[in-house]
Amino acid sequence: MFSMKITPPNAGALGAAMLVAVVAGCATRPAAPSRQDTGAQPAAAAPSVAPPVVPPRDSKADYTDPAHVCQAFVTALYRVDTTRDAGPGDAFARASAYATGALAGQSAAADRDGRWETWAAHRVRVDVQVRPQPDMHPQHDSTIEAHRAVRLTATPVGDGGWRGWTEHSVVSCTLRAGDSGQPGWRVAHYDVQPVRP
Repeated sequence: MFSMKITPPNAGALGAAMLVAVVAGCATRPAAPSRQDTGAQPAAAAPSVAPPVVPPRDSKADYTDPAHVCQAFVTALYRVDTTRDAGPGDAFARASAYATGALAGQSAAADRDGRWETWAAHRVRVDVQVRPQPDMHPQHDSTIEAHRAVRLTATPVGDGGWRGWTEHSVVSCTLRAGDSGQPGWRVAHYDVQPVRP
């Protein structure tokens, strides 16, 4: 029968070897700068955060009802009309009437949508249907924060019977009260979760 005994290394010897390696690493000098090296270090990029804005107000909206505000926000966000809109950011600009100042300040990101050129070529108007969605994980509202969800069906419909794929999603809104000095509820954050029809 074959037997092999494995002996652990001497703890003292292992510790001494590690100490020598660490000290040797600390004792080395940094390489001299090359002639091309100016010594200037690149400046760290500051995080890019859009400044909050004072969002517009929809005179017909009921800002006292967080469910109404969430539905109005999602409807405006998805209701694109390439026959009237100058670009993809126009829908977000309309939706900002229901958003907090911080969310409305992110409008520059809405100006980039890869679908826009195709939709504009087909003169698309997006058919939007929004209805309340029971929250699977309800969170209790407070005096300053509320949570609502809507079920969204959005279909791009163009001239000559052209149709894009229909999006089926649940959009969850986190709403805040009294943002930017505006009375009532505003959408502060939203999540889009694709669902089956």
